[in-house]
Amino acid sequence: MEKDLSILLVEDIPSDADLIEHELSRAGIECKICRVETEPDFLFSLTGFCPDIILSKFYLPTLNGLKALALAREHSPQTPFIMVTEAINEETAVDCMKAGAWDYVLKDRITRLIPAILTAQEKKHTLDERNQELEALKKSRSFYLRLLETSPALIWRTDSQGNFTYFNQKWLEFISYSADQDLAKVLMESLHQEDKNQFLEDFRIAHTAASLFESECRLRNQSGEYRRIQTFGRPLSDEMGIYSGHIGYCFDTTERFETEEVLRKLSRAVEQSTSSFLITDTEGCIEYANASFTRMTGYTLSEVIGANANPIEKTDTAPDIFGNSWEIIQTEGKWCGERLSRKRDGDSYWELATISPIIDTDDVTTHYLVELEDITRRKEAEQELQKNRAKLIQSHEELNALFNQVETSKREWERTLDCIGDIVILITADGKIKRCNKALQEFTSLTYQEIIGSHWKDFLTHHGLNFPPELPPGCEIHHESSGRCFYCTSYPFADNDQNEISGFVLTIHDFTKRKAVSDELERAYGKLKATQAKIVQQEKMASIGQLAAGVAHEINNPMGFISSNLGTMRKYLGRLAEHVAFISNAIDSLPDDEFRQGLREQRKTLKIDYLIEDGKELIDESLEGAERVRSIVQNLKSFSRVDESECKPVDINDCLESTIKIVWNEVKYKATLVRDLETLPLIRCYPQQLNQVFMNLLVNASQAIEKKGEIRVRTWHEGESVYASVSDTGCGIPDGVLNRIFEPFFTTKEVGKGTGLGLSITYDIIKKHKGEIFVESRPGAGTTFTIRLPVQ
Repeated sequence: MEKDLSILLVEDIPSDADLIEHELSRAGIECKICRVETEPDFLFSLTGFCPDIILSKFYLPTLNGLKALALAREHSPQTPFIMVTEAINEETAVDCMKAGAWDYVLKDRITRLIPAILTAQEKKHTLDERNQELEALKKSRSFYLRLLETSPALIWRTDSQGNFTYFNQKWLEFISYSADQDLAKVLMESLHQEDKNQFLEDFRIAHTAASLFESECRLRNQSGEYRRIQTFGRPLSDEMGIYSGHIGYCFDTTERFETEEVLRKLSRAVEQSTSSFLITDTEGCIEYANASFTRMTGYTLSEVIGANANPIEKTDTAPDIFGNSWEIIQTEGKWCGERLSRKRDGDSYWELATISPIIDTDDVTTHYLVELEDITRRKEAEQELQKNRAKLIQSHEELNALFNQVETSKREWERTLDCIGDIVILITADGKIKRCNKALQEFTSLTYQEIIGSHWKDFLTHHGLNFPPELPPGCEIHHESSGRCFYCTSYPFADNDQNEISGFVLTIHDFTKRKAVSDELERAYGKLKATQAKIVQQEKMASIGQLAAGVAHEINNPMGFISSNLGTMRKYLGRLAEHVAFISNAIDSLPDDEFRQGLREQRKTLKIDYLIEDGKELIDESLEGAERVRSIVQNLKSFSRVDESECKPVDINDCLESTIKIVWNEVKYKATLVRDLETLPLIRCYPQQLNQVFMNLLVNASQAIEKKGEIRVRTWHEGESVYASVSDTGCGIPDGVLNRIFEPFFTTKEVGKGTGLGLSITYDIIKKHKGEIFVESRPGAGTTFTIRLPVQ
């Protein structure tokens, strides 16, 4: 051992203490022993003697072994405690071990003491090393926690379930987190709404695969400003190599993003510019050329990039972009001028060239920027202008001669305008009346001089002609005081050879009589068209009813004998089964076993029993199908009601049920139908017409649902009226058209998918029954049509 062993011995018999000391000495263990018998001495020795190990007797006059063990666990829990005592029962030994004893040695087996002490010392040494490691780990974790807390980056961590468990102080300051808030909720609320789904999806993928995580999002800081954040994360594993979560960090990339955005805009501007741009180094080697240069000169980028345009060292593929200006650029640093240049195919063209230096922060020229503009058309225009100038001088005299003729023609044209009944006004660009004909003077009872110079809109508004804020090419104006209608037309006016718009001409035509006749004709035509459409629709429904009734009648006849034959066939099959059973019983009484066995095998092979039972089921299913066909035919006949075209007492629940069965094929693939039908009194009505109303509402509800929804049909009774409603969870009706849905030919469906007559006819039928129809709708939430019908 490295040092003497300090042993605290709890023993009241000196001879037993000597025995223990002798055993230790015989084993060569150097030790110092402090023997105590009472509780005060034991407590004093725990702190004053500081033992390496405690040996205690179980039974003492004043101190129990379990009591000593409890005191040792309280005041020196790391010190090994071994019971060295006389024989004790097994239950007491177990209690000692449960209470915290490291071992126990019986005095009659004192030779076990030395191995027990050595084992305890080894265990104590292992525990001390582990405690040292835990303390070092605690210090390390504290160090790294302080490091994370003081880091300028936004650092976070998640657990193995993907929950955010840690954010450093920089994070908390960034999002202005307080202790009474849910940290994960604050993070989700701080994410920009447009970036939230993508961020969560990126994190979900990384968490599921335990892989690297990278995402970019916008995060709102404590001042309410959204900042662009670049997030990186990597998976963590515990000591067993099992995934335990992610740790990551974030950086604010807002300034970098804005800088890159500016650079991208500059790059796009240069690439999309109509001017040609090149960048060369100070030796004339071309490093960049935009698309406009290749279009203008015919050179490809592969031919010019890397080529040297320096006239002294010019390569074969390089275009001549410096020419004679190279020496001037070397001395003055820049050059600008017009020159005749050549394209790649040899064609010549004029260009305006500007060559400027690109200077760095140290005021050193690092590159040259070359801007080229094709001015061939401008040069040609200048030459053409020179030619035309001479012609213009020659034409000047001719124009002077024509001036008097034009002036005379102008006066004749003004007198012509005064002869027409429409008002004609010439208005300048700033809205002043420049000219007008006599019709305006007569309309306003003012002289020409009183009108000229007035602002046209204020002037006409003052005289009862109110124009819209933005004047369209044509519009109708109503004159309140006289009741007259005017149609106003505006035309742009150009008063020079270049056709530059300097104002507009306004004409005002009185079409009061024509409008009255046109409106009357249009109203009559609308009524005629609506009436004709309704008659056609009613005739069509009547024809469909007659056809349905005829089909129902024709189907009923064959279905009658089919059902009858199936019933008779079921009776026959029952009698055959009884006969087979009788024969089987007779065969069983035969004395020939071999013959009976052969008959049984044949019956089993031919599946006689199965055929009889399955035949009964087939006939039952066929009878059920025949009954279903009969029910469908009856509903079809009930829906057509050809024999019920007169007003009679009817339960509208029956009308609804028959209509639902008729349109069921239209509804069942689009919606779940929910019935809420109360018991109703009979009402006097035209059943066929109500069937048409319910069919229109159910079909419209089905067509309003794009995928899968719900249609609810409800009836109830209040006072002297019965009510029926059809509700759907479809697309709803926009607020702007809700008040027009009962107009003839108005529809919100696509072209070719609706006539616009269904709800109009429905409305007329309900009014004919002295009832009312109401509609409630919310776009995207569905529509409810409610019908009220009087009982009498």
